Amino acid sequence: MEPPKNNLDQALPPTTIATKAVPSRAALDARRGAVRALHAAGCFVIPNPWDAGSARYLRQLGFPALATTSAGFAFSQGLLDSETAVVRDRTLRHIADIVSAVDVPVSADFTSGYGLEPRDVAESVSRCVATGRGAIERSRAALRLDSEVQVLRNCYTSLTPREREVMALVVSGLLNKQVGGELGISEITVKAHRGQVMRKMKADSLPHLVTMAGRLGPRSAEH
Repeated sequence: MEPPKNNLDQALPPTTIATKAVPSRAALDARRGAVRALHAAGCFVIPNPWDAGSARYLRQLGFPALATTSAGFAFSQGLLDSETAVVRDRTLRHIADIVSAVDVPVSADFTSGYGLEPRDVAESVSRCVATGRGAIERSRAALRLDSEVQVLRNCYTSLTPREREVMALVVSGLLNKQVGGELGISEITVKAHRGQVMRKMKADSLPHLVTMAGRLGPRSAEH
């Protein structure tokens, strides 16, 4: 059964989202650093404000970080805790209000992301990030880079020990004949291993393979 459409979301134009000044990039970076330090230090208590007033009160009590609560906010408005009752724009406005009210990191309870498809959730998360909350720390670029490096690692793992040795020597600048001398194998055998390395690593050229080795780090230089 298809869930009901969130018509109330469309009923709220973008201009209804809070236009309060969000913290500067430097301030947000400081908050991100602070919340990472809290996690590194061990366990800590993070209370749930339901509006800007309760957020300020909890901050005055000395809590180093806060987390929004979808249920607390919904109930304070006399609504059910659901995405159809508290629509996305209203939740975004609520998060922005709390972030703007305090000077500590704020983690957001964003229910299930307001979307049934990955692209819809991605759009919702992007809009949530735009409110300036400090809980989402990594940019799309960083995530994409991590994904690309993981693909390279998987390719590198598929190489045999001998192919890894050949790759390390080739990217260091040695010619096939020199690689053969280092490993005690023929130049023809080196060419065969080199071809396998290029195929498995999906490298278009030697410079491309060198770039891959650099992104993999020291492991690709070991032999």
